Parts: sequence; C-alpha cells; structure tokens
Amino acid sequence: MMVLRCLYLRAGAKLNTQNAAVVIRRLCQSATVDELHTLLSRNLIAAALPDAVSAWTEVHIAGHASELRTVAEETLLSGLDRLADSLTREDVNRFSFGPPEPFGVTCYSTGGLSIGEPPTISYSDWDLILGDDVYPATWAEQIAAASGILTLDGNGPVMAICMLRVRE
Repeated sequence: MMVLRCLYLRAGAKLNTQNAAVVIRRLCQSATVDELHTLLSRNLIAAALPDAVSAWTEVHIAGHASELRTVAEETLLSGLDRLADSLTREDVNRFSFGPPEPFGVTCYSTGGLSIGEPPTISYSDWDLILGDDVYPATWAEQIAAASGILTLDGNGPVMAICMLRVRE
C-alpha cells in the first residue's frame, strides 16, 4: 500500500516551534486522566516512565498524574524537535508554489510503500501534527495550528480556496 503525507507552510516560513511548544506545554500540564490514558494506551509515554506498570487504571493514572504530565511534555517536545528536523531530511520532498509574497506555499511530502510499518522516519515524526488518531482529540490540530501549518479544513491558517467547475 502506498501512504503519503503532505504538510504546507507559507513560502519562506519555518515551523513555529516556539508557539507549538507553548501549546504542547499547556496541553500536557492540563491533561485529564482520560488524555493521559490515551497517551499511555498508545505507548506514547509509557517507555519514558522509570517504572513500567503493567496496567494503568484510572486510579493509578490520577495518583501519578503530575509525573505523567511531565513525561508527556518532555516526550511531545522531543517529538516537536524531530518534526522540525524532518523538514530538511532526505526522505522529505519539498515543492514551492507561487511567489513568496503574498501567497507562496511550500509543500513538504513524505511516504512510500508500506505494509504495516511507516514508510519513512519523517512519516512517523509527523504524527505530532497529523496523528488525529494517535494523540488525544484535537491535540494534533492545536499543535499544527500553533506551528503555522496551513490547512484547508479550518484548523490552522487557511492555505487556499479552490473552485472547480465541471464542464459538460
């Protein structure tokens, strides 16, 4: 199966890691027990914990919430660094469209053939902003919007409006 991911930034712009880091800190420090459970059940933070627990119950999560929030913050900030680094890797293609001012866009794409495993390292690193099914609800969208990723679905700065006309 062929899997591809694309993300868009304004031409000449860099990922706004400072804004994204602020959002990550806010999300992690205010994470609910359910959100922490999501991070644990999807193995996003469990490996970074000093003591492996075989089953995280709501009571256990609530009792360790402060530690889990700190680990989540460190893990997601590390993921943000990997995301920013990925935009210059060889497994990412870059295409520029239009003049830089006022509406130029740079498209970054990665992917390839995959049978159950991500096709590239960058593909996995982009879960932070494209992994709606990986992180707690709306986290990826909020981080993407804060980082300056352009979207068509209204969750970040609008990238473009397209009108198609079908001729009969």
